[in-house]
Amino acid sequence: MSHGPDRVAPVLAICGHSGAGKTTLIERLVPALRALGWRIAVLKRTHHRVVIDVPGKDSDRFFRAGASVCFQAGGEVFQRAAAATDAATWRDVLRRLASAHDFVLVEGHKETPLPKVWLLAPGEGAPPPGIAHILATLGRADDRLALVLEACRSRATAALAARPLFGAVLVDRDADRAAALDALARLAPFVAQTVVVDDQPWPATITLPPARLVARAALASTLAAMRWAPDAAWLVVRPSRGVTAEALAELLARRGPGRWVLTARAGVDATLLEPQARAALEDAACDASAPGEGAAAVGGAIAG
Repeated sequence: MSHGPDRVAPVLAICGHSGAGKTTLIERLVPALRALGWRIAVLKRTHHRVVIDVPGKDSDRFFRAGASVCFQAGGEVFQRAAAATDAATWRDVLRRLASAHDFVLVEGHKETPLPKVWLLAPGEGAPPPGIAHILATLGRADDRLALVLEACRSRATAALAARPLFGAVLVDRDADRAAALDALARLAPFVAQTVVVDDQPWPATITLPPARLVARAALASTLAAMRWAPDAAWLVVRPSRGVTAEALAELLARRGPGRWVLTARAGVDATLLEPQARAALEDAACDASAPGEGAAAVGGAIAG
């Protein structure tokens, strides 16, 4: 399966010459998008050397020795890592950001093949020749915030509609074959492809509480599907009479940016997982291997 950042979260570059207002616009745009419940990332490109540490400090010495260094203080975490080649770095960074955010804003990257808005600097009448993928050109007299905010909303809506939606039916050894086939038939009108994933508990020789066995099996099966198609959203159901066309349509109607995990109404065993939910499920899988809250997190995320 292909895996591109714009298939997981929309990307929009804000471009223009120095003094055009790129930083000011993004600074205003981020809280406006956050107010919609979206998780926002910003990628900034600069041709200058990035200075984020003090030469000679222990953290700088660790980095220059060849390590990736993570700074953690207060409510902030910052990671410093060596860059790969320029050609690969922006794609890799965008892919990582897209996997954990609803929208990625890029400052600069005017020559990168990304959809972009060009901000005119004072005295500038048009973008320079050779700049491709410009969606709009905005001057100082334009309501830049409103126009770009609407462009972001439009791109997010289009990206969600274009995102592949797959269906998975969780079955265990006691599942009724007819019920499983019925669940597949009910999913088919809503999804591009359906799969059956095995929800088998771990062997009885493993001494863990039964509830945690079920949680582990459901999570492992769901993650297997999400790893196979990482760009897709997944509609995961168990065979039951509650999984009706009306219930599934109601669940899908609630989709939107910022809603990575949606569960159906009471009595309907269905969960919608957007690709950004995968990281949290991977963490839950790790937590489920030890006593504590891991199983509860798994059960809440998968069983709804």
